[in-house]
Amino acid sequence: MNAPELAAQLAVAGLRYRSMIDTTVPLLPPTLANLAPFSPADGEIPGGFQLEFDDPDLVERANTGWHEWCLKRGVFDERRDFLVAVRISDRDYWWARVELDDPWDIMGAGAAGILGIRRGFPRFTMMSLDGTAIISGTDWEIGVGCICALNPQDVPKFRAFVESWADLEPPASFHREAAIRWLEAGRPKPAPTTDLA
Repeated sequence: MNAPELAAQLAVAGLRYRSMIDTTVPLLPPTLANLAPFSPADGEIPGGFQLEFDDPDLVERANTGWHEWCLKRGVFDERRDFLVAVRISDRDYWWARVELDDPWDIMGAGAAGILGIRRGFPRFTMMSLDGTAIISGTDWEIGVGCICALNPQDVPKFRAFVESWADLEPPASFHREAAIRWLEAGRPKPAPTTDLA
């Protein structure tokens, strides 16, 4: 997918495409970022919310919940920029930098397009520019919602999981190399960007 196509798909959700993050920047790969909320620090309860499918205001309430948790966890910067996982090949995802525009509809129009499988059924992973806050949208047996993670680079059991996961990946695979860069970097700085070719 080229930059104009990606920008058009993101715009449907109210996200203004800025650029792709260079794949050599040591950010947690989206595949692993999606799992980070399930390995919180000891004593920490992951933030998030769940709504049942029969809620008559499902999309509106899910949008509100997503926005509130992004604000609580610090997903947005001062310009409302953040990262969203996008497909870059048949099996690989990486980070695009976007700005939350007005109006926006992450759980409705977004979930019906690039951010899910259909309206009200999100499937996305988003992250702060510095990689310290993650929010994932998904559906469960009885509803939809989001779950969050904070500072995954500081959680020993999650780092151990990433190490084990990387050991099982084929040598020189995109995700393995990205995971190793993340492990070696510790806490990454906000990433420089590059245009999608």
